[in-house]
Amino acid sequence: MSNFFSWDELKQMKAVEGHTLNRVIYHYWQNVVKPGEAFEFLDRLELEFSEGKKLIIGTSEETEAALALDMDFDAEKQHFMLLHEFGGKLGMRSADLSDNDLWQPVMQHTLISCDLVKEGESYRTDAILLNFGEEKLEVRPNVEGLLVEPFDDI
Repeated sequence: MSNFFSWDELKQMKAVEGHTLNRVIYHYWQNVVKPGEAFEFLDRLELEFSEGKKLIIGTSEETEAALALDMDFDAEKQHFMLLHEFGGKLGMRSADLSDNDLWQPVMQHTLISCDLVKEGESYRTDAILLNFGEEKLEVRPNVEGLLVEPFDDI
């Protein structure tokens, strides 16, 4: 269990810097125990960049309140695994949110950096700041999966 990003995760974040954001996909867990009262939360955030680069951010399964990168994520496979494991009561849905008001200001913009909090020689997993220059978005874990919101320098 670690509160710090691995070397491979840091390399993955570095690899998308300098590339243009083309598409944003949210992957939600969807609990349908009570029909008509579906509860869902953001499980994975998939960012697609120019030149086929991707960054898939989720929460850590090993460390509470921590982010992790999941480059092997397969939404369809995950959906069917959840349906099977939970008898059809839990599944996954994916939605393209590229046109969402939150993401519109950064679409087709270059990601300058993935900023992290440094502690000693390591980088903490409690937040990622996606720096697009004038626009910045913060991704962090919360009670309902992932939270993405604008970041304002104070």
